[in-house]
Order: sequence, then C-alpha cells, then structure tokens
Amino acid sequence: MKRAWGFDVSHWNVQSKDGPIIDYGPLIKLKPSFVIVKVTDGAAFDSRHEQHIAAVQQAGLVLGVYHWFWPTLQLQPQLDTFAQVIDKFDPPIIVVDNEQVYKSSKLRDQAKSGDIPMSEAIIPPDQISSKGRQFMRLLRDRYPHKLLLNYTADWFVKTYAKPMSEWLDEFPLWLAAYPYEKPPRFVQSWDEFMALREGLTEQMIRDRMPPGANQWLFWQWGADKLYLPPPYPTHFNIDLNVYNGTPEEFHARFGGQPGGIAGDGKNQPDEKEKTEEKGKSEEKEQPEPVGVRFICTTGQLHIRSRPDVLKETETGKFLFKGDEVMVYEIANGFGRIDPVESRWVGMKFMKPA
Repeated sequence: MKRAWGFDVSHWNVQSKDGPIIDYGPLIKLKPSFVIVKVTDGAAFDSRHEQHIAAVQQAGLVLGVYHWFWPTLQLQPQLDTFAQVIDKFDPPIIVVDNEQVYKSSKLRDQAKSGDIPMSEAIIPPDQISSKGRQFMRLLRDRYPHKLLLNYTADWFVKTYAKPMSEWLDEFPLWLAAYPYEKPPRFVQSWDEFMALREGLTEQMIRDRMPPGANQWLFWQWGADKLYLPPPYPTHFNIDLNVYNGTPEEFHARFGGQPGGIAGDGKNQPDEKEKTEEKGKSEEKEQPEPVGVRFICTTGQLHIRSRPDVLKETETGKFLFKGDEVMVYEIANGFGRIDPVESRWVGMKFMKPA
C-alpha cells in the first residue's frame, strides 16, 4: 500500500540561523501530506512552535500539534496551555507524547553519574500510566471531534510504563519505531530517500509494537539517524512518518492534498492533473446511496470484509471512538459502512449520530 507520509518537528529542527526555519520546497516535490509540530512541553510553550506552524501553513500541508506530557505536573495547567494552541490554530490532529522517564533533568544526571539510585530519578510506572490516561481522557472530552493520538514507543512501555499496556488500544497509536537506526547515515539522493520510505514493511513495525497495542495509525520511522540529502545542510534531519492509509484516505479525512500548495505556485497541478481532478470531482457529485449516519462508541473497532465474527475477515482497518460513518445495510448485528465494497462493523459498538 502506498501510504500518506509527512514529518514532525520541534524547536530542535532549525535549518539555519539566518534563513527559513525549514524550507519545505525540496520535500514538497515528493508530495508529503502532513507536519506535526511540537507546541507545548508540560505547562510551557515550545520556543519555536509558531515559526514552525507558519512554515507548515505556508507549505499548505495538513497541520498536527503535539504536547510533551509530564506525569509529575498538574494536569489542568498542561491541558490549558495545550488548548491555547489548539484553539488558536484549529489543527485536525492532536497528540500527547507519552515518553517522560525522569522526574527532572537534575535527578537524571545524578542517577546517571551514580550519585543517587536510578529508582529515585525515575517516575513510577503506575504514575506514568494513570496520569497519562487521565490526561488523554480529559483532552478527548474537550476535543471530541479531533483525532487524538497517543505517541509512545515499545522500549518506553516495556521498561518504564508497563501498566500503559492495559489502555493503549483506547486511543489511536502513533508509534516511534526505527528500522534504520544504526549507524547514522547520510541519505545520498532523493531516490534513496524514497526507496527507504517505500521499503517499509508491516513486519518492521510489528516487531516493534508495544505490548497491548494491536494497531497503529501513524508510524515515526525515521529519526535523527537519517540526514537529508542536499540542498539541506550537513547533518540536518526531521522526523519522518507514515500514515496507515493511502494519501487519498488521509486527505478525505483531513482535507488538503499531497504536496500541499507551495507559496511560489510551483506546486500547482499541471493540466493533466487538473483534468484528472475534474473527473474525480464530477464522480463525487454523483448521488451516494442512502444510508444512516452512526458514531463509533469504542476505542478501536475492527472493520471486517463480511458480517461474520471470524478473524480472517479482519481487514486491518479500524474505526476509533468518535468516528462518524454512514451505515448502508445491517445484517447479523453488523453494519456495512461502504456503499459499494463489503466492509462491516459490529453495530453494538455504534450509535446513531
């Protein structure tokens, strides 16, 4: 499957001191779909979040924002700080980054130098899990119509937050899992860059899924071990991600188009693309079969290829809590959610919109 793809950035990702914070021009030509920006850290704002958001908006890519969560801090100040950014920029994708290990940087350094036991520096697993879950539920209640992702990693859950495995499937997962970790490598060309992305396999991520997680929606597969080719500066990188769906599925859900709209107009579609888009537009204008709109009421609901409770009917696709779909037919307690294809979900987990 050709997946939608994009980036995530924070205050660390600065292309040059005097030039643009990130020039998306060379990347735009490869038709990415989104950028997810770190905007808050605890109860503080990320120092460059507004610059990054401006660059994303100028590139015309779909915007997401994320919050670095601190289990040791009060929840409401963190929620209110993050909400200021969400309310100002209205991104369709919001994320909680759950990977804080240490109570403070000072205690971390003391533990690593052997001055104190490591147990005194690490946040207790139960606290990481319970506070993280509570924060995410508060955020979901505040923004029920936005996609809310839980960002975390296999190593974090297994080593520092095992209780998280009890609720990982309550929220769509954005997983940090790096098949190209060591050694650090320069990407020599854009052809190599594309080959690395297209070489990702389902097995690569399955080997890195945390316990309790059965499905992923976003996958951060490239971190600081992959340096972008020229014209970007030496050792320059941004985190690389794919979405578990096609570009068409991604943009049908979040708007926009692959590659965004470059500010200089160079990314405008050519005449052939315009003709194709016109044809697609005319197809969309055709009346859809009559259905009834329903809302998913559970955290993660299998979409099946037929209305049978058999594992082999699972398609690998899911509905998440709050997702709205049209139901065109009901049989054996299952509803068909595609007007043409055979795609079914259990109706006991659905309610009328």
